[in-house]
Amino acid sequence: MDLLRLNEAALRSLQRSEQAEAYAVRSRTYAIYVDDGRVSNIEFKDDAGMSVRVMDGGRMGSAASTLGDDTPAKCARRAMQAASMSPVDATLRDFSVPRNAKVPRPDVLDRRISENGPEGLVELAEAIVSAASPAKVPRGLLRAALVETAVSNSNGVEVSQRSTMVYGHFTSMVMGTSPGEGVQSIHSNHLDMDADTIGSRLLVSARAHADAVSFRGQEELDMILPPSELEDMTLSSIGSALNGENMVLGRSPWKGLEGEQVTSGCLSIVDDPGSPSLLAGCYDDEGSPTEVRTLVADGELQGFMFDTFNGISTGNGWRREPNDPQGSYRMPVRIGPANLRIIPGRLSLDDMVAETENGILVERLAWPEVDPLTGRFGLELRCGHLIRGGEVVATVKNALLAGEMFNAWKDVKAVGSENVRGARTDVPPVSFAGARLVGV
Repeated sequence: MDLLRLNEAALRSLQRSEQAEAYAVRSRTYAIYVDDGRVSNIEFKDDAGMSVRVMDGGRMGSAASTLGDDTPAKCARRAMQAASMSPVDATLRDFSVPRNAKVPRPDVLDRRISENGPEGLVELAEAIVSAASPAKVPRGLLRAALVETAVSNSNGVEVSQRSTMVYGHFTSMVMGTSPGEGVQSIHSNHLDMDADTIGSRLLVSARAHADAVSFRGQEELDMILPPSELEDMTLSSIGSALNGENMVLGRSPWKGLEGEQVTSGCLSIVDDPGSPSLLAGCYDDEGSPTEVRTLVADGELQGFMFDTFNGISTGNGWRREPNDPQGSYRMPVRIGPANLRIIPGRLSLDDMVAETENGILVERLAWPEVDPLTGRFGLELRCGHLIRGGEVVATVKNALLAGEMFNAWKDVKAVGSENVRGARTDVPPVSFAGARLVGV
């Protein structure tokens, strides 16, 4: 299946329109499910589809469909029909124009995934379950996919890319005076995970939760967030603030602050699509070249991320989700980083704990996201370690961790020295001042 030729067929049907764009994607996915410590199901999905956008007479229309013999022409007709019924929008900008790649092609294709079946995934899942013993693994998911995308438009853009992705999510449990549960997530382009390390972390986190006691009372303290919990809190605060659409619509708290201090001076943040991640590549999903861009330098705001609709594209227009490629052709273009990286600091996690007088080292939060407009959060602490005088003195749970993330980014006390890769971030542990812990 030649995706570029399918795009070409769609564009031929739209030659009378002012501008047109076709986006085709095919994904082949294997998923391994674990139930009660055993591989219970192996799932295969082969998904292919196309979306078409057209601009004509100041109007924009779009349509999407799974791929078949008549899909290009069908999508083209429906997109034109949608455009004819849409209101005129004087702010419409051109689709992407041909430009050379700005980053070297990253190493995001694993031929063990693209050329083989699910056998390697089954072996990896079974090895993780074994390595977690004596903890049980009640639930587990290990998904690997080959993803092929192609973008073409009437301006002459013609870009195709191939990549592989691996996503995993496992839970663990130990029994003691109280049940303990652990969670580990995996993100990679390659089948290069260390099953022993993943299993060991599942065991350690479950035991920590089992040994934790309910926190009582309330206090102001520092919080140290590990990469596993920091990723979503970073994307829902900084990622949202750097979103060009939010800036244009006045939803970003950093609107108009270019060149000004928005975070602690010890913080620098880049979007690094040349470093392997689940969205890494030379082009985004509109065919605009991605680039390594400094967004925050020593605390000062350098700029925002844009797609073609909201400004001059910075290569940050995405249809794909990093964890699951299925159905991405149905998704609208959204602005986001390919790989948001916090530049690491000088302290190890142990050093950060030693320099904390009164704080909480978070191990797991129930749902680590913040309000993207205000930065406020109130999150259930599932497991964390109380720090007194630079030492961990207790492990606690059943508490509410509350604060305001945009203020927290201004009050960063330390940035860790070791980054951990997530779905679309590459971040170290970070220590913040000024959180509140409220117990039962």
